[in-house]
Amino acid sequence: MSTKEQHSKLIQGLHDYLDNTSPEQLEQDWKELEKFNQYGPDIEECLNLGEQHCIEMMKEEDESLKEGYGKNKET
Repeated sequence: MSTKEQHSKLIQGLHDYLDNTSPEQLEQDWKELEKFNQYGPDIEECLNLGEQHCIEMMKEEDESLKEGYGKNKET
Protein backbone atom coordinates (compact mmCIF):
# COMPACT_ATOMS: atom_id res chain seq x y z
CA MET A 1 0.00 0.00 0.00
CA SER A 2 1.40 3.39 -0.97
CA THR A 3 1.79 6.30 1.42
CA LYS A 4 -0.96 8.15 -0.45
CA GLU A 5 -3.32 5.20 0.03
CA GLN A 6 -2.42 5.02 3.72
CA HIS A 7 -3.13 8.73 4.14
CA SER A 8 -6.44 8.35 2.29
CA LYS A 9 -7.49 5.48 4.56
CA LEU A 10 -6.46 7.42 7.66
CA ILE A 11 -8.38 10.51 6.57
CA GLN A 12 -11.43 8.44 5.62
CA GLY A 13 -11.32 6.69 8.98
CA LEU A 14 -11.17 10.03 10.76
CA HIS A 15 -14.11 11.34 8.73
CA ASP A 16 -16.11 8.21 9.53
CA TYR A 17 -15.29 8.52 13.24
CA LEU A 18 -16.27 12.18 13.38
CA ASP A 19 -19.44 11.68 11.33
CA ASN A 20 -20.66 8.70 13.36
CA THR A 21 -19.68 9.57 16.92
CA SER A 22 -21.90 11.47 19.33
CA PRO A 23 -20.69 14.73 20.84
CA GLU A 24 -20.75 13.07 24.25
CA GLN A 25 -18.52 10.23 23.05
CA LEU A 26 -16.15 12.68 21.35
CA GLU A 27 -15.82 14.58 24.64
CA GLN A 28 -15.16 11.37 26.57
CA ASP A 29 -12.60 10.20 24.00
CA TRP A 30 -10.87 13.58 24.10
CA LYS A 31 -10.61 13.48 27.89
CA GLU A 32 -9.01 10.03 27.70
CA LEU A 33 -6.49 11.15 25.08
CA GLU A 34 -5.71 14.55 26.60
CA LYS A 35 -2.94 13.08 28.76
CA PHE A 36 -0.97 12.29 25.60
CA ASN A 37 -1.07 15.90 24.40
CA GLN A 38 2.00 16.95 26.37
CA TYR A 39 4.79 16.71 23.81
CA GLY A 40 5.63 19.19 21.09
CA PRO A 41 3.32 21.68 19.45
CA ASP A 42 -0.41 21.13 19.11
CA ILE A 43 -1.89 20.75 15.62
CA GLU A 44 -2.57 24.47 15.19
CA GLU A 45 0.99 25.35 16.18
CA CYS A 46 2.27 22.64 13.86
CA LEU A 47 0.26 24.01 10.94
CA ASN A 48 1.44 27.54 11.68
CA LEU A 49 5.06 26.37 11.87
CA GLY A 50 4.59 24.52 8.58
CA GLU A 51 3.08 27.59 6.96
CA GLN A 52 5.94 29.79 8.21
CA HIS A 53 8.47 27.25 6.95
CA CYS A 54 6.82 27.18 3.51
CA ILE A 55 6.79 30.98 3.36
CA GLU A 56 10.50 31.10 4.22
CA MET A 57 11.26 28.46 1.60
CA MET A 58 9.30 30.41 -1.03
CA LYS A 59 11.17 33.60 -0.12
CA GLU A 60 14.51 31.79 -0.50
CA GLU A 61 13.42 30.23 -3.78
CA ASP A 62 12.17 33.57 -5.06
CA GLU A 63 15.52 35.22 -4.27
CA SER A 64 17.45 32.44 -5.99
CA LEU A 65 15.23 32.75 -9.05
CA LYS A 66 15.76 36.50 -9.16
CA GLU A 67 19.54 36.06 -8.90
CA GLY A 68 19.53 33.38 -11.57
CA TYR A 69 17.34 35.46 -13.80
CA GLY A 70 19.65 38.44 -13.54
CA LYS A 71 22.72 36.34 -14.36
CA ASN A 72 21.05 34.72 -17.35
CA LYS A 73 19.86 38.05 -18.66
CA GLU A 74 23.37 39.56 -18.57
CA THR A 75 24.99 36.67 -20.48
